[in-house]
Amino acid sequence: MDYRRLGHSDLNVSAVCLGTMTFGQQNTETEAHAQLDYAFSQGVNFVDTAELHPVPTRAETYGRTETFVGTWLRKQARDRVILATKIAGPSRGLLWIRGGAKAFDRSNIRAAIDASLQRLGTDYVDLYQLHWPERNTPMFGSYLFDPAQNGVKTGSGSENAQERGHTQERGHERGQACVIALLIQDEIFPFTVHDLLASK
Repeated sequence: MDYRRLGHSDLNVSAVCLGTMTFGQQNTETEAHAQLDYAFSQGVNFVDTAELHPVPTRAETYGRTETFVGTWLRKQARDRVILATKIAGPSRGLLWIRGGAKAFDRSNIRAAIDASLQRLGTDYVDLYQLHWPERNTPMFGSYLFDPAQNGVKTGSGSENAQERGHTQERGHERGQACVIALLIQDEIFPFTVHDLLASK
């Protein structure tokens, strides 16, 4: 297995990351654990999940993927697993996720990371991601972003993110991810949850 540095962090991740979005819908907990065990036996050390999963997303299964990953993680040496998860973005009709939250603000980020940490059974994640941006997003057959649809000024968001991206303070305090990354124009800008919360 090849390993690569994740962005500007000090994390070395396997070239293959195991996605888990079927855990809890198409895969049982036993099957999920078997897939994780097999992946790690082959040199994978990187697992990606999300509060939204499994898919298709439903209120009845919300958070189940993180729960399945968490029951497996409790039996592992935590420092051998590079764990990524994601906060769901503005509602898209998903009213069961924090009442259909409309923004990546302080209260939503704290609520999301605390709930994810509880489901995952750990006190930190290595990579915390925004599942989709806080704006209109082309998806499922659409491919062009039209900033006029929600009054976004082009350029301003990316400059802001780049500024925050140069802050690389990291820690394993409860509720804080080691690295949070925002992908803009093929560059990864890492910053901590602390930095993101401080900017809102």
